Amino acid sequence: ENNKRISAAFRVIQHDVSRTDRQHPAFKISDGTGLKMVTRLLKTYCVFNPPIGYLQGMNDIFVPLIHTYFPIWDNEGNPVDKDGNIVEHTPLMPKIFWDYEAMLRNINHLSLLSGVKEQCMEKSSLSLMIISKVSPLITIWFRKYGLSDLLWMYSDFVLLFKRTFSSIWDTWLQFNVSPDPNNWLIYFTAAI
Repeated sequence: ENNKRISAAFRVIQHDVSRTDRQHPAFKISDGTGLKMVTRLLKTYCVFNPPIGYLQGMNDIFVPLIHTYFPIWDNEGNPVDKDGNIVEHTPLMPKIFWDYEAMLRNINHLSLLSGVKEQCMEKSSLSLMIISKVSPLITIWFRKYGLSDLLWMYSDFVLLFKRTFSSIWDTWLQFNVSPDPNNWLIYFTAAI
């Protein structure tokens, strides 16, 4: 059963990875190093955590971690140093993987990913409860325009706001140092 799930996840990974940040030099070329790195990291995570496997958007969460270790890329999709020399990426792949896994575990993102719809609905509901106490007018506006379930926020919950902010590191660091990341996500959403 796990082999079937993993094989199915690998097929989805191949499809999704090809859409990862295509405007960035690391991911422009289909057989470039950047896309190969994302593919390997995602497949490794599937084998490491079969109950979660792969969910759409996990590739996007790996991108800032890869950019942290390899900030400069050439036009052929290779990580390079400041002098333009290709950097060997293989030795740092375990660090990237374990940083990713530690972040997901630390902020309890795995519980959200294991039941995305239910967890997103719960987080939306709690965020709306806070919003209604702080600004009842916004709550009325949400209801008027059919936004009261915050369905438009679901991708932000799953991707941890990666597509909403150009620099996600400040947000991710706040998640990770928060004494209660689950509630911090709700407060952060309400504040936004």
